[in-house]
Amino acid sequence: MLQYISDLKYIDDRPIHRIRVCGRRSHDIEFNCKTNEIRLRIQPGPRSIFGDQGIDPSHIVSLALSLYEMLDRKLPCEQNKKTIACLKNALTSQKERTRDRIEREVEGTWTK
Repeated sequence: MLQYISDLKYIDDRPIHRIRVCGRRSHDIEFNCKTNEIRLRIQPGPRSIFGDQGIDPSHIVSLALSLYEMLDRKLPCEQNKKTIACLKNALTSQKERTRDRIEREVEGTWTK
């Protein structure tokens, strides 16, 4: 889940919006509103092996979904709605994958 933090943070005199990824431990995604740059750290592998070091790829999909939903509120169109549906489907697929891995007791390992 993404939580938007309303206050601005400044890094090297650049205004950064913070988006916090909630769940296990919180990680900030830095979004520079002047340059439209996003800075984040990806989880390098299973948390059971690497510890909690970053965000999951599904969090990036959640971020893209949030951006498209915001865009569609301002400039609605059919293509945005299709993109939103596809991103929601991708997140659902990953939840199903996680459930399956938990049931097979291989979640948090490199086992297929």
